[in-house]
Amino acid sequence: MSVRIRQIDYDAQPAIYVLLRDITETRRAQEEMQEANRALRKLDRMKTDFLNTVSHELRTPLTSIKWSADSLTSLIGKYQNDKVSRLLEIIRNDNQRLTSLIEQLLDFPRIEAGQLAPKFASANLHALIEASVTDILPLAQQKSIAISVDAPESDPAMDADPEQVRQALDNLLGNAVKYTPEGGSVQVSLRAGDPVEITVTDTGIGIAENTLKHVFEKFFRAEQPKVEAENGTRLGLAIVRHVVEAHGGNVDVTSELGKGSRFRFTLPAHQPNKKVENPPETSIQ
Repeated sequence: MSVRIRQIDYDAQPAIYVLLRDITETRRAQEEMQEANRALRKLDRMKTDFLNTVSHELRTPLTSIKWSADSLTSLIGKYQNDKVSRLLEIIRNDNQRLTSLIEQLLDFPRIEAGQLAPKFASANLHALIEASVTDILPLAQQKSIAISVDAPESDPAMDADPEQVRQALDNLLGNAVKYTPEGGSVQVSLRAGDPVEITVTDTGIGIAENTLKHVFEKFFRAEQPKVEAENGTRLGLAIVRHVVEAHGGNVDVTSELGKGSRFRFTLPAHQPNKKVENPPETSIQ
């Protein structure tokens, strides 16, 4: 019961106004909502624990498959023919795809909780873009998708976490190739300055206007046949957003159904309040 008392004037005489309101149903609704929220949080924790367990279990066999494929390539050497080489390439590419998916599943809870803060170093964005394009190129070639890079080769180094920026690039390029039909094209553009701007543009299936605001949410999947038919963690764009925002940047998307999408993100060129190190060259491989 809710009681409200006020002093008022009634017919030029002082009076007391008392309002009694039964809030039983309101309180019950609030308690039910709180219980539902607790259940959702518990379910989310259970889902995260399950994904982590499965991901850890899959890491060992995938590592073994990669080692076996590399060893087989070395053993066959000059005796392998084009068909064998192609099959080994497919094994390695699919292994890399599965490994990347697992890394996303393992990394995202920590990224979301702020436990994977960027390790700022002097990064060369052109090198990172070239490395990301090189990795996705076999899949693009299977679909006859042309990938072009518009970036200055001698762009000045910037302060960033090379591995996290590379992960963001991999996710954007992977989606661009995945959702672009055969014979399409993907372009990566880099504009130097402060902030630095990177754009990934494709001629893919596009995104419906009413779902654009949700694409960076975890586990979101647009209700489009081509999207629903593709497998994945549904975490790639959420990881992109977290990486970019952790660097103090911004990410956005424009798209039109049937005509393609344009993902753009900006990063500050310098991080004056962060410790910046010079990483070894292998850190961007």
